[in-house]
Amino acid sequence: MVDAAPLLPGLLLLSAAASASIVAYLLVRLRRRTPSRGTRSFLLVAAAAGVWCLGVTLMLWEPTFEGMAALSMVSWFGMLVLAIAWPAFVLEYTRSVDVFSPRVFGPLAAIPGLTLFGLVVRSGLLVRDVHVESVGSLSTLDGTPGPLLVVFVLYTYVVNIGSLVLLAQHYLESGSEVRPQTGALLVAGSLPFAVSIASLLGVTPFQPVDLTPLVFTITNVIVLVALFRYDLFRLVPVARTTLVEELTDGVLVVAPDGHIVDANPAAVRLLGSADPVGSDVDDLSVDLDLAEGGRSNFTVVEGATSRHVEVEVSHIRTPGEELTGALVVLHDVTEQREREAALQETNDRLEEFAGVVSHDLRNPLTISQGYVDLLRDRHDDPELDEIDAANARMQEIIDDTLTLARLETGALDAEPVSLRDVATEAWSVVDTGTASLDVDDHTVSADPGRLRTLLENCFRNSVEHGRPDDDADLVVTVDRLDDGFAVADDGVGIAETVRDELFETGVSSDEDGTGFGLAIVDRVAQDHGWTVTLGDTDEGARFEVRGVDVREKADCETP
Repeated sequence: MVDAAPLLPGLLLLSAAASASIVAYLLVRLRRRTPSRGTRSFLLVAAAAGVWCLGVTLMLWEPTFEGMAALSMVSWFGMLVLAIAWPAFVLEYTRSVDVFSPRVFGPLAAIPGLTLFGLVVRSGLLVRDVHVESVGSLSTLDGTPGPLLVVFVLYTYVVNIGSLVLLAQHYLESGSEVRPQTGALLVAGSLPFAVSIASLLGVTPFQPVDLTPLVFTITNVIVLVALFRYDLFRLVPVARTTLVEELTDGVLVVAPDGHIVDANPAAVRLLGSADPVGSDVDDLSVDLDLAEGGRSNFTVVEGATSRHVEVEVSHIRTPGEELTGALVVLHDVTEQREREAALQETNDRLEEFAGVVSHDLRNPLTISQGYVDLLRDRHDDPELDEIDAANARMQEIIDDTLTLARLETGALDAEPVSLRDVATEAWSVVDTGTASLDVDDHTVSADPGRLRTLLENCFRNSVEHGRPDDDADLVVTVDRLDDGFAVADDGVGIAETVRDELFETGVSSDEDGTGFGLAIVDRVAQDHGWTVTLGDTDEGARFEVRGVDVREKADCETP
């Protein structure tokens, strides 16, 4: 029978050389360019496998026991590093984990580090009764496993099983473009694990030599091809079941060349076509703008209905800003568009209503007031005052109705404005009589026109309802609050009967009031995202507007 043992050192040395070549190639890539994701962890895998093979080879060639014992440290070091490196590589691939962060690398290195400590300090914890064992015409070391070696072996098996589970799970979750690569990694990771179990059971040739590092060379070659030939880490894998499959938004993953490598069910539904995975993005029936940060829209006609889709594109880049693909998110905005159309229709009707109120009601009112003026010149009839008052009330109702309608349809355009300037302007258009105004000078972020409307109605409410009689002086103040401002007067205050429903349309403490004024105040506050409430005061009325961005005047002045 031919002794094949002399061939084993050559095979192991060839395997170590292959691993060394892979390490050299990776080091060159690391020096010349920004490393692709997974390069560093794979560099650790290749280096560890090569060192393990080299240590076993040198032990087979060494004739003395002392020399074998010293060289065994080399193989042990390679084995321990590989026990950390392979699961780190799998974690980086399947879960995009930063494996070199302390929170990941620390737990992975705990048991191997303890094993190295036991090897250096007290080797009996690893292997007892060490002796020379023949391997055909060669020889190596063998012994009885110690408790620390049992712990280490169990750790490596648990970690390797976990790595295979992660790869299998990713294989099942991957799209058709990624699945072949993941399947190759699953096979590559299974080979050394199977050989390790076979060596432990004593069913491999060349016992007691462990052939696992030899088989790891095949694994390294497969990973190298996948990593740099088929862009293994170009499109970073994620947990699709939780992140993509269950999303109501459509998600497409597009390679740099425009090839669609993944799509969730929502994307297939929104595109209104067959599974797009494997096709080019330009071949889709809709136009997707893949510009940097680009947004676009398209419409899919489904029978008598149309579905509106908004497209949002995010480019995927490496830490070195190398483009690795694009993530395309498809938002179904059909309901939003329908609501916008309904709102626009409502606004159009309100605009039409405002036009009718402004023209068709004001014209007869103007004619009526004109006849009242003519009759006054001819007759001194006190009943004309009643008609005049009714006309004035009608004019107020028309003005307030138009104000509410325009608040519904007008867009809010907030900007920094002087509270004193707007208040002074509002005061000038209100019939304030002998009342006076006192305003703090601060800057607020508000729509100037709507803020003026709010203040006009507050001032009008104070002047019309706050004075006990026409001869009494009234002081209206606009004070700053921490998060807003307050409009207060020193008049008669608010009747208890209307305090709880003061801001509702049609509610007024004066039978001649329209009941629109404070409803308009409340609506303007809501449009800005503010709140308006009736504040506590010993006399008069106090309205507090909160939620306002208020600053000192000097804070908004430029030097």
